[in-house]
Amino acid sequence: MPGWFGLGSDSAAKAEQEKLGKAMQSLSDQIAALQQQGKGKDGEIAELQQELAQAQALAGSGDQAKKQLQAAQSAIAVAEADRQAHEMMLADAQKQIKDLNAKLAELKATATEAQAYIAGLGIGTAAWVREEGGKNLRRRNGPGTASDVLDTLPPGTQVALMEGPTVADGYHWWKIRVGDGREGWVAGEELVVKPE
Repeated sequence: MPGWFGLGSDSAAKAEQEKLGKAMQSLSDQIAALQQQGKGKDGEIAELQQELAQAQALAGSGDQAKKQLQAAQSAIAVAEADRQAHEMMLADAQKQIKDLNAKLAELKATATEAQAYIAGLGIGTAAWVREEGGKNLRRRNGPGTASDVLDTLPPGTQVALMEGPTVADGYHWWKIRVGDGREGWVAGEELVVKPE
C-alpha cells in the first residue's frame, strides 16, 4: 500500500494540490511575461537590423558610417543573446509546469488509492459488485481496459480481494477471486464493501 500513509489526510492532499496549483499559476504568469518580453526583443532586433541596413548603405561615406555599422552589429549580437536567454528561461518554466502536472497527477492517484483503502477495500477483504445501475462488471485477465475480458460478474456478486489496487486507464484495478474459483482483475470503482 505505497504512499497511502504518507498522505496524512484528504485535507493534506487537498492542501498539496492547492500548493501545486498556485505554483503552476505562478509559472504560467512567468511564461506569459517571458513571451511578452520575447516579442519586445523581436521588435528591438528588427529595429536594429533596419539601422544596420542604413549603416551599410552609408558604409562608403567614411568613418562615421563604419562606427554606426559596428555599433549596430554589436547591438544586434547583444539583443540575440538576450533573446536566447529568454527562450531558455521560457523552456525551463515550461518544463517546471510539466513536472508539476506529473506530480499533481501522481498526488491525485495516490489520494484516490487512499480513499479506496479508507473506504474499506483492502487485500484479504471481501467486496461486492455494485448493484446501483444494475450493470455487470467485466472480469479481465489483467489490469487496464486493454486487457482481455474473460466474462462479467452480475451486480451483488461477492469477491475476495487478492491484490491491488493498480492504477491504469483512470481506474483502480483489483485482482479478485469469485466464490467458484475464477480469478481476474476488475475496476475497484464498481466494488462496495457491503452488499447493497
